[in-house]
Amino acid sequence: MAFYHRRTVYPQWTPPRVCFRYTTPADYSRFRLRWFSKLDDLKKPIGAKPEERWLIFADSKKQGQTFAEDLGSCAAYLDADHKGSDFWNRIVREERFSQQVLVTTPVLDAGINIVDSSLRNVAVITDNRTALLQMAGRKRMRGDEQVNLWICNPSATLTHRYRQYSQWLEWFDRLDKCRSPEHYQALMEQLWREDDPGLRNLFRLSRGKIFPNTLARHVLRRRCFLFERVLRGETTFKREVELWLGMDPDATGAVVALHNFYMEHGEEPLEETLQNTLRQLINTCYAEAGYPHQSGSGGVSLCGGGQAGNGEQRPEKQIPSAHHSHHGSGAVEAALSGAPDGEPGEAHHADGADLSQPRGKALSA
Repeated sequence: MAFYHRRTVYPQWTPPRVCFRYTTPADYSRFRLRWFSKLDDLKKPIGAKPEERWLIFADSKKQGQTFAEDLGSCAAYLDADHKGSDFWNRIVREERFSQQVLVTTPVLDAGINIVDSSLRNVAVITDNRTALLQMAGRKRMRGDEQVNLWICNPSATLTHRYRQYSQWLEWFDRLDKCRSPEHYQALMEQLWREDDPGLRNLFRLSRGKIFPNTLARHVLRRRCFLFERVLRGETTFKREVELWLGMDPDATGAVVALHNFYMEHGEEPLEETLQNTLRQLINTCYAEAGYPHQSGSGGVSLCGGGQAGNGEQRPEKQIPSAHHSHHGSGAVEAALSGAPDGEPGEAHHADGADLSQPRGKALSA
């Protein structure tokens, strides 16, 4: 007779599994794009049709509170401080609100749906693709409903935002260049002395160490890359939004363009002009995914080990997949959202995880 220990684990046969992967493209064709420059521009259309309800996402708590107070009794304000209140629970339960206008912050951009047919207008202030799609998606449409999607054009503040984001990225670069304990300690002290609330979302100090928010770094790189293209005149913010929403049939992202390039030229040797085009597409894919991008066309090798034009050997770069560049980094985009004037809003991951509070304590001496 054979005896076995009572904790003996016997291997069990499991049937083979087949994984089917499919995607359902989102349909934003029932949104009618409208543009505004500042929140005060919305007062006239709000007053013109009192029977239509509005959901307005402000850029910060202060901005939202001020605008709701200006509108008076027809508006209500909601932010993270109201979670668990009767007002909050009623909106979650009934999926509607009684006032004509609900002004909120990005705290409402995930997990709460509004199905009221009288909600005909959604206004957002963001330069973030994922945040924009999350906010627009709070309105659940039924039947043949159509909604006006009001988007703030950041042209007036674009240069300021680009400068602010670039300055924040410089702090990450300074941390990467720390090569001695003295430099590390000096940087930690400088972070503590900086009077910039935005840095609290980017760095945490705990047990004498600096913990950077790497997701936010990707977001900042993506935004800076977009702003650089807009400032150089290569694109416009309106065109990029149409691309995000799939409303421009002629517009394609870099990953789609790279795929189309491969389908057309993948089986043939490339001429110099096509090689430069491919280099540019690869660099753009990296930049759109939040990675450092090459400013010139010679940063990517195209020939197996990469004979560069001047004969020196260059390392290859791996082309990111479409899933990585759009879906994966799309979640990363939501890591940082807020006003560039030093009053950041609530930052959220696309699946609801709060990324404005990385592990570790807040900046402390």
